[in-house]
Amino acid sequence: MWIAAADRRVVHLQERITDPTNEVFVSAATYWEIAIKVGLCKLAVDLVSLRQTAARSGYTELPVLGM
Repeated sequence: MWIAAADRRVVHLQERITDPTNEVFVSAATYWEIAIKVGLCKLAVDLVSLRQTAARSGYTELPVLGM
C-alpha cells in the first residue's frame, strides 16, 4: 500500500492517516482487490499479515454491503 512507501508526494496523506486523532477506514473491497492481484501474480503481499497490521494500527474495516 502506498501508505508504507517513502513517497514525498503523499507525505501529507501519511501524516493525516498516522495522526491518532483521525479515524481511518479500509474497505473490505480493497483486500479483495489485493487478493485478485496476488492470485494473478501481479503483487506479492501476505494478505493475512496486511489485514492484521491494519487492525493493529487501529484502521476500521468497512464491509461490502449488498443493496
